[in-house]
Amino acid sequence: MNGKEVNLPLPFVFLSDVHFSRHLTHYELEKREKVFRVFDEVKKSKGTLFLLGDFFDFWWDKGTYIPPTFQEIYDKLKELRDAGVQIHFIGGNHDFWVYTFFCPSLGIVFYDNHMDFIQEGKRFYLAHGDGLLKEDIGYRWLKRILRFPLAIWTFNQLPIEKIYEKAEKMLHNSQEYTSSKWPDLKVLADEMIDYLQDKNRQGYDIAIMGHIHYPKRISNGKKEALILGDWIYHNTYALWDGKTFYHLERKKEESQPANFLWEIPIES
Repeated sequence: MNGKEVNLPLPFVFLSDVHFSRHLTHYELEKREKVFRVFDEVKKSKGTLFLLGDFFDFWWDKGTYIPPTFQEIYDKLKELRDAGVQIHFIGGNHDFWVYTFFCPSLGIVFYDNHMDFIQEGKRFYLAHGDGLLKEDIGYRWLKRILRFPLAIWTFNQLPIEKIYEKAEKMLHNSQEYTSSKWPDLKVLADEMIDYLQDKNRQGYDIAIMGHIHYPKRISNGKKEALILGDWIYHNTYALWDGKTFYHLERKKEESQPANFLWEIPIES
């Protein structure tokens, strides 16, 4: 699809950094309920769903294995596909390894880097966003190693449960390191927005990324630069109906229905 003019079903819904976990804590179950509500809306609208990476906290394709606690997520996406919803998935740093079974089995289109397409005269740039920060030099090397076929083959020699155990331990250590290295997400979000606005200057009307768990939107009415946020702290996603762009946060308050939405403030 990259660079091509397309005619995908509207509306477009964009999510990233859901970080679905195998561990069914109360928090995880609440998160699934919120995200599944969005999926139900997508199914009803028969639009197009874009997943911009780190949909899972970790996923590894090995044969046809589906972690038992991920089965309902798999089934929910199958429900969308059976209803005719098109789904596009950009691999993130937690779930790049979905392209041999997960995506093909569901008829999901997988992208290993970014998406670039034109719809109704609007040019879109979509990416996860990992490896783009100035301080990501070390991670960029690690990313190459983790995606290298020999490294994937070596990891695949382990029993599947060991793969998940080792990966979750590595991710936990990585998150602790990242938290110490990224004390101010707002500063990092500003750097990411600069990157996206550069994409605007290159001719992209709508440039969207995830990765940084901090929702931020810059708009001048014609060009959009947007960091989606996440479903750990913010429960945010974006929607484009062909005319208007929305950056939304799903809240759950005692005085409001469970699917009450707030629009994220726009910066100019």
